[in-house]
This record gives sequence, structure tokens and C-alpha cells, in this order.
Amino acid sequence: MVVEMDLLLEEFDNLESLLAAYNELSGQLLAADFEFTDETDHILEEREELITQMKEVNILIAELLDKQPPETADTMIKMLAGENVMSGFEGEEKAVRAKILSLRSLQSEIVQKENVSRIKFNRKYEEVREELENLQKEKKKLNFYQNAKLDVKGSTFDSQN
Repeated sequence: MVVEMDLLLEEFDNLESLLAAYNELSGQLLAADFEFTDETDHILEEREELITQMKEVNILIAELLDKQPPETADTMIKMLAGENVMSGFEGEEKAVRAKILSLRSLQSEIVQKENVSRIKFNRKYEEVREELENLQKEKKKLNFYQNAKLDVKGSTFDSQN
């Protein structure tokens, strides 16, 4: 069982480094202020790649958790889901518990950044939508005045003189 616990710790380390990279990119995206540029596209692509890699690591973690005693696996799964578990861990399990807590903290930080990003994105979306509506109104006015100008040059005024 110790071998699986070492592998589990290694996969949690991999997941933590992927999450840290994702967190860094989320911060860069937040700083980009949603001006869509090649840099922003690159950040979004990198985040998608990291998500794919995290899914692969999560599959390995799930396989390793399946090899643990049921009580240990259940406790770790609960911790990964965010439950506050005060179970008595021993030896290598303490290191896994500490790693899970570190992962949860990092996930929480990412969620906060994502929430701020969502708010900023919604604001930017509303700004752009309003700009488009105003441009559409201006175009209607312009078309109206252009058509009115044509009517003024017509025979209505000329025939009255």
C-alpha cells in the first residue's frame, strides 16, 4: 500500500503544479481586462491544455484511490470534495492530507479569480452590447436623414416655387 500512497502523492504534486499554472494564467487573463488579443487567445488555449492534463491526472488519482482501503479512499474523496474531515491519518496519509488541503486552497483561489473574471466579462459584454445598440441607433438615424435629404431635393418643394 505504501507504493500506491507514494504514487498518489506524486499525482497530487502533478495536479498541484497544473493548478498553479492554471491559477497563474487565470491571473494573467484577469489582468488582460478582456481585450481580446492574440495574447488572450494564447492564454485561453494554454488553460484548455492544462484542463486536459488535469483530467488525465484526475483519472490516475481516481485509480490510485480505488486501490486504497475503502475508509481511507472515502475520507480522501470527501476531502477532495471540500468536506472538513478530521479523520486520524497516519504516516504517508498525513502527507496526502496536507497535499489535499493545499490543493483545496489553490482551487479556492482559482474560484475567486474565476468569479471576478466572470463579473468583469459580464460588464465588458454589457458595454459592448450597449455600444452595438448605440451604433445601430446611429445607423438608423443616418439612414433616416439620408432618405429625408433625398425627399427634400424632390419635386415637393420645387413645384411650390
